[in-house]
Amino acid sequence: MIKHIVEVHVENVMPQDFFDFMTNPNDHAYRAWWPERHHEFHVTKAGEVSHLGDEVWTFENVDDKHQLKILGVITEISEPSKIVWQFKKFGVMLPSRLILTMEKSSAGLELRHETQLGFKGWGKIFDPLFRFYFNKSYRAALTEHCQIEWSRLALFLANYTER
Repeated sequence: MIKHIVEVHVENVMPQDFFDFMTNPNDHAYRAWWPERHHEFHVTKAGEVSHLGDEVWTFENVDDKHQLKILGVITEISEPSKIVWQFKKFGVMLPSRLILTMEKSSAGLELRHETQLGFKGWGKIFDPLFRFYFNKSYRAALTEHCQIEWSRLALFLANYTER
């Protein structure tokens, strides 16, 4: 299994603020958060009241060379500290996840953005196939993107009035 982890300290924001934004996505706010990179982020199929089972479409440019277009299903959620999206394609759940964990700190929050790709057990023999897509260049771009975007979200939320 491939794991890519980016940890970011974000000042002047609480985990609940990020949690609420990420579980109630809309394209307008997503674009306003980072107009040059973010394009679409919305629920395509609602799950439970807790957001468990929500299907969410995301389209963003990670950098000038890499795009992310993915449908994710919230498979685990713990308000306000954790959201897990499992990716889905052609109606099939994929062996890939995005895990956001948010912990309150003295000046804001500690955010962990973890991407997991691949299988457990015998299926891990197929993991090298994921490396063609999630290569060194993509991982570097994603690290830089995360380091910028989460601080931008805190600034955006400080001025966001459409809640």
